Amino acid sequence: MIVTHKRIAVIVIFTLFIAATFSLLNVYQTQITGAATGVANVTVVSLVQITLVNDTVTLGALQPGQQNSTFPPAQIKGKPGPFVVNNSGNIDVNITISASQLFSTIAAASNYYMIRCGNASGQATTDLPYTPWGANCSDASSIGRVNMTINSTGWAAMPLSAPASPNYVNLSFQTLNQIFFHINITVPPAEPVGNKTSTVTFTASAAW
Repeated sequence: MIVTHKRIAVIVIFTLFIAATFSLLNVYQTQITGAATGVANVTVVSLVQITLVNDTVTLGALQPGQQNSTFPPAQIKGKPGPFVVNNSGNIDVNITISASQLFSTIAAASNYYMIRCGNASGQATTDLPYTPWGANCSDASSIGRVNMTINSTGWAAMPLSAPASPNYVNLSFQTLNQIFFHINITVPPAEPVGNKTSTVTFTASAAW
C-alpha cells in the first residue's frame, strides 16, 4: 500500500483524536468517582430564663394575730397555691429571692412574713404539678441570732433585700424544672387595717 502525505496526515489526526478521547474519558471518570468532605459548625448559646407559672399568692382577709400559708396540703384544703417557678431556659439556674415590705409595722425580715422552697410530693391532685421537694435550697441570711436558711425543711424570714448568695441553686432545665416557693404570713398585732401587698422578685443566674 502506498501511503501518501495526505494519508499520513489523516492517520496522525485520527490517532490524536483517539488519544484526546481517552484522555477526556479518564478526566470524566476521575471526577465522578472522587470523594470530598465538608464541615458543618453550629454554636448553641445558653439561655437563662425563668417564668412564673403561678405569679400571685392571695392569702385572704385576716385579723391581727391570724396566720395563713400556702404550705401543703394547702391546695387540697382549698388554700392558696404557692409561687411556681419554671426553668424555661436551656441551662441549670440559681435563683435569688427578695421582696418588698408587706406589713407597715414590720420593716425588717421577720417571722411575720416567711418563705420556704421545694415542691409538694405524694399528693393526689391535679391542681398543681407535684414533684419531690427541692434538696439544694441555700441562703446564708441571718435574722437576729437565728440562722434562717430557705430550704424544704422549715420556714425562713422572707429576705427584704437581695442576699449575697442565691436562695435556691441548680434548678434543672430538664426533668424536674419546677420549684414551689411557699408563703407563710402572720398579721402583726399592731398592723393597721387595709390591703397589704408585697412584690416578690425572683432573679435567675447561670448555675456554673
